[in-house]
Amino acid sequence: MAGFGIDFRGMAHRNGLEFDIGQSVSAHSDHFPFLMAGVPTGGIGSVKPKLGGRGYGHTKYDTLDKVNIRSLREAAVLAARLALRMAGKEIWPAAKRDQKAVAALFDKPEYREEAALFARVKAFLSDQ
Repeated sequence: MAGFGIDFRGMAHRNGLEFDIGQSVSAHSDHFPFLMAGVPTGGIGSVKPKLGGRGYGHTKYDTLDKVNIRSLREAAVLAARLALRMAGKEIWPAAKRDQKAVAALFDKPEYREEAALFARVKAFLSDQ
């Protein structure tokens, strides 16, 4: 898969670090409010099977002792290399989406629950 004129699969092979390549949406991501505002977002995912959610994320139990330092180091190196390659591009192909384009992202059965959750949170916060 290529994006930003970058061959991500080739980059994974050259670096010897596997990473997920694809597109998905999750209301449980720190990126979700940016996505909903139309801002291009991205993340680095693990190819290792997930045993379930962290459960303690964004709580007082989300502490450094639960981090695999080697994995953190590898992800940081990968993120830096990706950022450097993207920053070196003369043409930036990612553009902010309008609200109609954002809504189109969620016009799929698997995302309707996510969109409904965000709408409920937004309504709750606007009442405060």
